[in-house]
Amino acid sequence: DLRYYKFNVTSDLLNSNINVYKLNAFESNLFGNAKLKFTNYLEANIGFNVSSFNVKKYDGKYKFFDPRISINYLINDATAVKLSYTGTHQYIHTLSSTKFYAPNDIFYPANKNLKPINGNETSLGLTKIFSLNKSEYEFSLDLYYRDMKNVSQFRLNYYDAEDRKSVV
Repeated sequence: DLRYYKFNVTSDLLNSNINVYKLNAFESNLFGNAKLKFTNYLEANIGFNVSSFNVKKYDGKYKFFDPRISINYLINDATAVKLSYTGTHQYIHTLSSTKFYAPNDIFYPANKNLKPINGNETSLGLTKIFSLNKSEYEFSLDLYYRDMKNVSQFRLNYYDAEDRKSVV
């Protein structure tokens, strides 16, 4: 998977004389996955994503290996337990001055000052299939823990006349 991004970024959100500059970025991803069946009751999906990201205007070059594993255990024909782990990196930040997505949100690439978002998720789930009135229903219950680092947002009402460094 290869992607090319073109960003038109404003240099100052506080000034009416806004300058626009362009950033170009490249992203590549290589995926792999293997399904392993150990017994009739135990199987696993083991995979990975190797990604790289490069922003031309800045020295923002990143490479990551993100593993993925899912283990499924069938208790019986209608009940299964699943345990999984997924690691991810996201290179495009959505910068918002509100808590909700809005049309004026800014998409900004990771660079040397704005690190990629890093996420790790572990989950444990139970799935049960049951029949009722000649129909089948599936009930799933999942518990998960997600840890995210380098999540960005604008600082509201931020302005320092002596330090006009970019907030982003």
